[in-house]
Amino acid sequence: MKFRAVIAAAAAAFAMSPAVASAQDVYAEVGGWSVFKNPENCRAIGSFDGDTHLAVGYYPADDRVMLVVIDSDFTMSNGQELQYKMYFAQGDTLNDDWGTVTAYGLRMDNGNNAFRLSLDGNDFLEDFGDNELIGFFTGDDLVISLRLERSAEIESKLRQCGASI
Repeated sequence: MKFRAVIAAAAAAFAMSPAVASAQDVYAEVGGWSVFKNPENCRAIGSFDGDTHLAVGYYPADDRVMLVVIDSDFTMSNGQELQYKMYFAQGDTLNDDWGTVTAYGLRMDNGNNAFRLSLDGNDFLEDFGDNELIGFFTGDDLVISLRLERSAEIESKLRQCGASI
């Protein structure tokens, strides 16, 4: 749990002022995910194999999601503009409606790299909750794909948390 709190604080720092980032409270636990609440958003943090983490920050006042993907194998530079094709999958059904999205590289204090992107909140949460996989490609090359176990429950908690802000 302590590790997730560190990741949550780091991920939150990219989208909020330092004063708000330190005000997070644990709102819920769903499987291996922690949902944090602060005055402006709710953020679900999941950890995956290796040193990979996904943070889904939901800003209900703006109907926006700030997505941060952290992986020690990423090589992008801080502030680098990146173009990824984002997709979701449920079983054999592929949802590539998002098309190409613009992300920005981040350099973490611990040396890991990440990318962040801002997305329509309601649309993203709906797709996140309805699917079991999210992936990002550059051309035909897979950058990363993550299995979204219990994503419907995480979506529900993010929406409940957002409604209480």
